Amino acid sequence: MNKIKRFVSLALVLCMVMAFLPVGVSAAEDASYAYNIVHVDAGRKYFTPGELKAIIDNAAEAGFNQVQLYLSDNQGFRFALDDMTLTTAYGTYDLTPALGDGYSDSSGKKPCGTGKYLTQDEMDDIIAYANGKGIDIVPCINVPGHMGAILEAFTGFRYKKGYSTSKSSIALDNEEAVAFALGLTEKYAAYFASRGCKFYNVGADEYANDLSSMGFEGMGATLYTKFVQFLNDAADIIIDLGMTPRAFNDGFYYRDYNISVEPNKAYEVCYWSSGWGGYEVAYASTIAEKGHKLINTDGDYYWVLGNSGWQCSASKASNFDYTNFSGGKTISNPAGAMFCIWSDNGRADSGANVVSKTASVIAAFGKALPLVESLVTGETPDPSVPTEPEQEVALTDDATGIILAATGLTGLTVLSVSTSRTLRSLWTLRTSLALRSLCTCRCTKLCPGLTIVI
Repeated sequence: MNKIKRFVSLALVLCMVMAFLPVGVSAAEDASYAYNIVHVDAGRKYFTPGELKAIIDNAAEAGFNQVQLYLSDNQGFRFALDDMTLTTAYGTYDLTPALGDGYSDSSGKKPCGTGKYLTQDEMDDIIAYANGKGIDIVPCINVPGHMGAILEAFTGFRYKKGYSTSKSSIALDNEEAVAFALGLTEKYAAYFASRGCKFYNVGADEYANDLSSMGFEGMGATLYTKFVQFLNDAADIIIDLGMTPRAFNDGFYYRDYNISVEPNKAYEVCYWSSGWGGYEVAYASTIAEKGHKLINTDGDYYWVLGNSGWQCSASKASNFDYTNFSGGKTISNPAGAMFCIWSDNGRADSGANVVSKTASVIAAFGKALPLVESLVTGETPDPSVPTEPEQEVALTDDATGIILAATGLTGLTVLSVSTSRTLRSLWTLRTSLALRSLCTCRCTKLCPGLTIVI
């Protein structure tokens, strides 16, 4: 009888332990799993800083610890540093003309048409905001392919094959073009490293995919060797800056080309596709066996702006298995998983609507993933535990007697008082919250008539 009681007690304890584990997470979770990532295509489409912060909020609330900002593609180059000059051994180039919209292509991909891009001050603010939410920003500026918007301003660097020219990719057999793309990587990686970012994604997918041969398929061993050498040179730059290099999987061990050089094992590979007919990419298991960490970025779970048939639903996201990779391969110990928002048709909808439509998908995706530590704070937030709402704070300006009540308010200064019916005062607010429009009367109600200046 005592043995039976001990067995029942043990079973009850085990049930209690399992009850406290998040849904979809086993008790024997592999310690190598570290990244829950939301990817945002802010290259083809311009998102305002506020819209990007809203996605960061959604990611943080769902238990993600990284947001990857994809800042350049054929349809747009949308991040300007204060200094846009790029110097290599071959000369100095001004990147400014490449900023903004790129071009539309025959597959239906279109820029948003705004011509807008983020500034360095705005990116500084976005990174700081994300860090405050426990989110690490991962930049991605694609090289040596998907560079179409940039190459519109540097057409001489484009890859040519026979009578065909790739608008999207640099010529890997052109030393000046290679130096340009590596210099671009170094320039932007140096900025992000100086802001505390720990990872940098070079993209490296679908090289020359605007040619009928899909680039990798038709390049042959000699040119493919140059591609791998480019990958390794980019990795050296990123590693020297104290960051970890990442890339998408397409170009890793493609088609079993028999070459003497292999990609740097420091690359964490974001595995999105196992290929298709005429595009023979390596399986996830092959890349794992070569010694790379893998991030499950399964393309079947993409949310693609402008393609209603390729927009992952919350229901589908809730069934995501982070160990099941594209191609049907199981990787029991992946380094992480990534949910991607792509902006293939940047003008198909507003940024605000993209934020709204993807919020539930991000939440559902997060519930299907293991809990991870913030790479900024080292803490492991549990999205299933509700946070205490911030309390409304009322403050009084001693000089005027004006009272203001708002959630999260920490300071109030009345700069001026006017007899105008529409503007009686202007306040400078110090608050951790988003900007709010506040009443300009001697009362505590909210009013939409005034934009606050911080």
